[in-house]
Amino acid sequence: MPVRNQTTSLGGLPIQIDYTARDFDAIRAEMLTLANRLTPEWTDREPGDIGVTLVEAMAYVSDILSYQIDRVQNESYLASAQTRESVVDILRLIGYELSPASPATVGMVVRTDQDNVTLPKGFTVRTQANAQTSALQYQLTEAVNLPLAGLYCVSYEQSKVSRIFNENSVTNDSLIFVAGRQVVEGVGVSDGTQNQTFLLSKSPVCLSADGLANISVTVNGDVYEARTSFIGADPNDLIFTYKFLSTEEVIITFGDGVNGFVPTNNGTIIASYRIDGGQVTNRAGVGSIDKFDTIEGLVSVYNVSQPSGGSDPEDLLTAKRNGPLSIRALDRCVTLEDFETMARLTPGGAIRSARAVEGDSPLTVDVYIATEGDNPVPSGRWFPSLQNGYGLIGSVGRWLSQKKPVPTKLNILAPTAVNPYFEATVFVYPNLLRQTVEFDVDLSLQSLFNEITSDFGESVPLSAIMQAIENTRGVDYVDVVSSHRLPSIRFVSGNESAFDGSNLSITELNEQTVKNKYYVEWLNASEYQLRINDLLIVDESGNSRTFSAAQSFLISLYNDITDQNEAARLDQFKIIIDIGPVPPNAQDRWVFSVDDYLGNIEAEDYEIIVAPIQNDGRISQEQFVLTFTGGI
Repeated sequence: MPVRNQTTSLGGLPIQIDYTARDFDAIRAEMLTLANRLTPEWTDREPGDIGVTLVEAMAYVSDILSYQIDRVQNESYLASAQTRESVVDILRLIGYELSPASPATVGMVVRTDQDNVTLPKGFTVRTQANAQTSALQYQLTEAVNLPLAGLYCVSYEQSKVSRIFNENSVTNDSLIFVAGRQVVEGVGVSDGTQNQTFLLSKSPVCLSADGLANISVTVNGDVYEARTSFIGADPNDLIFTYKFLSTEEVIITFGDGVNGFVPTNNGTIIASYRIDGGQVTNRAGVGSIDKFDTIEGLVSVYNVSQPSGGSDPEDLLTAKRNGPLSIRALDRCVTLEDFETMARLTPGGAIRSARAVEGDSPLTVDVYIATEGDNPVPSGRWFPSLQNGYGLIGSVGRWLSQKKPVPTKLNILAPTAVNPYFEATVFVYPNLLRQTVEFDVDLSLQSLFNEITSDFGESVPLSAIMQAIENTRGVDYVDVVSSHRLPSIRFVSGNESAFDGSNLSITELNEQTVKNKYYVEWLNASEYQLRINDLLIVDESGNSRTFSAAQSFLISLYNDITDQNEAARLDQFKIIIDIGPVPPNAQDRWVFSVDDYLGNIEAEDYEIIVAPIQNDGRISQEQFVLTFTGGI
């Protein structure tokens, strides 16, 4: 039927319906409006009319097509993609792979009462299961021999072990246990063809940068090396590649005879890999890993630190942020920002945050790394003179050494953990149940610290803690008594072995304590001085003070300007420094900081504030001393 006096487009066609009409109701309305203009004699708009039925059917189909077109368009761009599969595929276009899950690691203290006790590969220690949580287990990846009866620990925890057990220990850096469960399975039989592909049956597979969790494959007993690509491979190289799918499953692929060897026909393919990692493996608190496989001569196991480094598969928000950063760094480290970016991209490293600063010379870069979990301190150590190391710190160092300019000297360091202390009285409204308010305040503080303590140098304002408490339902107001850090000491220069075996104790902080950074400068093996910037700590007569190890001293600051209204003497704190079996050398330097007794908890570039969370997920009552009053 011809169109009667209708406005037409430049092509002579009737004006189309509004392209912004995308849903069923809008499309139906636009089509009926167009019908009025094309067929004015059709006036029946009842649902039973055949014309209305056809219009609604078309609107229904158009609604579905519109949704699918929008969805396809959204999934084509990184910023708007919502599905994991789309994000994985888009980031692979720039060579970025999402990080898989990683297992936590923990150094264990082991006591034996016999000589020549061997802990076999796969030796398992675990926590105690309860009604709320299952047992967490940690395993040795290689056999460890303990030649003499006694106490053993990893070297970087020796000072803690000495303080806790009050006895000397023998160091063995192989006593690092990794979370999860090892899977050994036959994945198939080779048919002798090129590019054979097999799917591992368990997921999510865990990987770690330090090699404690990896994928290994043998074919008829021949060991094949795992790689991420066949680039640079020779025809006879025994290698395979692995690829994580968006479902967290892993596909392994063998070579084609040009790039990588083709497994022989009828060869049995055995794969070994680790599962059951993730952030949950960080939750074993200090001393909670005390169950173990029975071995003759083994008396007990104990963990003096909380496990660290366990992470879930990289989430989409993190991947969208880190993917473009990998392009900015271009797989090399030139600027400090490049070192930070590449450290976070360490394969399987589970690095939560990194901070790079200029070292003590223009060609030295200090990189501080923090791991996932409540314990940000990674395992291991880096030796700058050797440009090598062990544990997660060593793995990050080796990774960055491949990216840095040749003359650059690299230091990989653990962060200084800042533990907050807060004391206050919380007043509850009289008509509310006090126990409920206590629980809600705990949740508010958990939320606060989970949000603002994830990166280096982030501070916790006193006002933020007060606001979190006072904004909790049922809280009238809060009266704060104290807010500051619990001081911890950091190595600066000198004999690091002496520092590792030492222990700093700061007590009796009070209202007169003010924020300062104190340098410990050793004069000999047992005596030291304290310095604030360029000023030595002096006595009441103005003479520099000398302190002895293992003795308690009251540190006071003196005001020599008599016309001020301040007190002439301000008592700060009491200090004791216990040294271990290795004494410090003259000119060794250590440093620690104290905050104002009531003020903000501020962190330096190399410090990271640790959320005061207990094993049960609640706020530590030792660090947050809250007295609740009022309520019912």
